[in-house]
Amino acid sequence: MTFIYFVTNSAWNPNTWAILCGILAVFLIVVLLTIYFIFRRLHIDLTILRTVFQEQKRPSHPATLTISDIPPGSETADLPQVPASAAKTKKQHTLLIIEDHLEIRLYLKLIFSNEYNLLMAENGEEGFKKACEGVPDLIITDIIMPVMDGFKCCQLIKENLTTCHIPVILLTALTSETDIMKGIELGADDYIQKPFNPNILRTKVKRLIKSREELKEIYIRAGSITGRKNRRSRTSFSRRSVHHRNRENYQ
Repeated sequence: MTFIYFVTNSAWNPNTWAILCGILAVFLIVVLLTIYFIFRRLHIDLTILRTVFQEQKRPSHPATLTISDIPPGSETADLPQVPASAAKTKKQHTLLIIEDHLEIRLYLKLIFSNEYNLLMAENGEEGFKKACEGVPDLIITDIIMPVMDGFKCCQLIKENLTTCHIPVILLTALTSETDIMKGIELGADDYIQKPFNPNILRTKVKRLIKSREELKEIYIRAGSITGRKNRRSRTSFSRRSVHHRNRENYQ
């Protein structure tokens, strides 16, 4: 309408046409950016769906979960249970997944449900509360979420004495170096961009949990060695004191 108005009601004027070209340029930029973000979102969703279908095509076994086992539109439905013997050997650790996107939450649940106990949260505030209550072995969180974003949630987790030791993986579509550096500065242990490779994510989760267990064992051993040294020092001091008193009494 603006274009028609200027063409039909305005005489040739360089300033008028300059304003018109500026308006058209802004309009085209807005349209192109809108198309870019729409296709980027579709690309992420299609990548997730393609990966899910690939997981479904793999040979299944009794302990394998497929997407058809999850009722549509329900993330709270109980997943098929693995045998008790398998649960004891596999589900020794707990993951907290903080993600506001329903499909991605279900997909992460599909990836990790056979190996880990899962806690689910839809935003950073809920995730931080569950982290303090459940103290999971590892946290996977999105960044852009309502109520509280992933950056703030990660900061609170790393500043809290109860949860500061828990590894945090930021899983997000933000790709700028500024966002990556911000996540690392807030204490995140890893930064994975969407769309992600599920095998790489599994491997990083296992590696972080294992490294924390190894670090815990080192501290426990160091503490036990220090304790033994202290006990030996106290015993030696007590013996010397007794010997010294006996000598004084004899004299």
